[in-house]
This record gives sequence, C-alpha cells and structure tokens, in this order.
Amino acid sequence: EKDFIDDALKSTEFVSDAEIYVETLPGCSYAGLIERNRADETKKRFYPDVDSPLRVREEVLRERCVSMVNHFAAKKNIDDEGLKKKAAEYFFGFYRDKITAGRPPSYNSYTGMEACMGEMKFLKQSEDIVMYGLGLSKELPKELIFLKSAPPPIHTVVVFAVVMALCVWTLPSLESIDEHATVETFTTSIFEEGPFSMSPVALGNIRLLFAFVCMYTTKEKIRNGAEFKIVRMAGSELRGGYVAMKGWRTQGFYTSWAWNLLGLSFFLGGMIPMLIAYGREDILQKYPWILRAALISFEVAAPSALLTSSIVTYALWPKAYKDHGASGISLFSSLVF
Repeated sequence: EKDFIDDALKSTEFVSDAEIYVETLPGCSYAGLIERNRADETKKRFYPDVDSPLRVREEVLRERCVSMVNHFAAKKNIDDEGLKKKAAEYFFGFYRDKITAGRPPSYNSYTGMEACMGEMKFLKQSEDIVMYGLGLSKELPKELIFLKSAPPPIHTVVVFAVVMALCVWTLPSLESIDEHATVETFTTSIFEEGPFSMSPVALGNIRLLFAFVCMYTTKEKIRNGAEFKIVRMAGSELRGGYVAMKGWRTQGFYTSWAWNLLGLSFFLGGMIPMLIAYGREDILQKYPWILRAALISFEVAAPSALLTSSIVTYALWPKAYKDHGASGISLFSSLVF
C-alpha cells in the first residue's frame, strides 16, 4: 500500500487520484498526503494552492470519454459525428463531476474509469447519457438536468420591478392601518355565543398551535432539503430540469414564503390575545408595529393560502393522480408538504 500511494502521488494523468484513493479507505489516514500531492511542481497548474478544488486533467479525461462514446456508437451503427461529439461532451461533464464531487468509492488511480464502469449505478447513468446524446433516447437523463443557476430574463425583472413599485405606491397609510389593527380585532371571536365562541386565551392558544406547526414544517424542510422538477411545457423557453434545494434555499419558493408568512400571522395573532389575557397590554402600546404587522401579515397570508390551496386541490393533485395514480400524490400527502 505504501508503494501504491507513492505511485498515486507521481501520477499526472488524473491529478486527483491520490486524494480520492485516500478518501476511499475507511479509517485510513495518510498524514500530509494531500499537502504533498498539491505541493508537486508538476501539478501546480491544477493546484495553485492547498485550498484549490479537486481537479483532474480534463484533456486526458475527455480523450477517454470520446474513445468510449465512439466505441458505443460503432456498436449501435451510428456514424453522425455531431451526435457523437454531443454525447462525448455530456459524458465528459458527468464523469468529471462524478470523480471530483461524487467520489465513487470504487475509483482509484490504478483502476480509474474501469472501476467506475464496474459500478452498476454509474454504468446505467453513463449509458442513459450517451444514448440520449446519440439520439437513441428522447428522455433527458436526470443527471444532465440539475440546474446550478437559472437567472430570470431581464424583461421579467423589469416587469417585477414596475409592479412592485406600483404596489408600494398604493400602500395604505399608517393611519388607515391603525384604524383596523386594534386589540379588539385580534381578541374578539366572530362567534359571539355558542360552542364556537372563544375567550382571548383560547384564541391565542389555537393560533399559536398553528404557528408551531408552520415553524416545525419549515424547520424540517430546511433540514431535509428537497428536489424540485421544473416542468417545461411545449413551446416554452423555460429550461426544464431538476433543482436540488438545501438549507435556506428551500424557502425561496412562493409556497414556502407564503407558508412562513401564514405562520408569522398565526404567531402574532396568537401572541396579542395572550398579552391582553395576562395584563401586558403596555407592550402593544409601546410597540404598535406588533398590531400592524399582525394585520398586514394576515391580509397577505390569507389570500396566498387560498390561492395555493385552490391550485393544489383543483389543478396539481388531479393532474398528478391522472398521470401517475396513487404514487403521484404521495408528495401532497406528506407532512412536510
């Protein structure tokens, strides 16, 4: 194994080999190996410093990918050079990302591509990509359509800016908001009598319970992340594909911030009657924006919730069930959704 590492360090075909090999050995630690690998003068072009991202010699990798695609195309009797070039580019991009980011455990400098190609999942993904590039498959492989960036077109940005400016211009005055953002608004049940007539404490507890549910589902979404498919309709210039969202990025969608706004509305709407019930009305007098924020958040969250519920119930759910049966609506049934 010592000779193996020394050979890997000397290798300049795939300059990432030594580091990938060490990472694949469970419980194995070669102190200083990465520093030694990146201090090699023959690899300075790839690793300018020890903090450089993992790299490979792309010309070597591209050559191997082209060779494999040509071999596959010959077996399928495909002579179109344009298709072979496109398939090789697809395969090259996938394979480069695979060994520099994915780190397949079967890969090392001695076995290289052959080890990866012996891994059934990698083999199936590679075959799907090459077949799509050669025109033998019409369905774009999932591995090719993860979007890393999708900036909106300039005309969309302009329209959004204009509409938002008009919305800001038509905002109500503070005096108008204060007329409706009163203690009575948030502490009085719409049912004056009967079983649904509630005290301020009951109203507060119910609203805070809903707020907790909203916060919990948001926390779970941030923790687990999500993978979203962009459905491209025929004739649309929108880029179809998958978007892997993690952490706070999961909260960038309309449904996410509308849900969070609903949670904020419930929290503020629940906090106000609880403050009144426990004799802390002075806090609301000292911070009038609590009442204002509660009213504004409700006025925005309520129609957003109705819109989202209507679209899911009468459009997305029936469509998913029609196309995929019961399995198509499993997402809609999950707690996080």
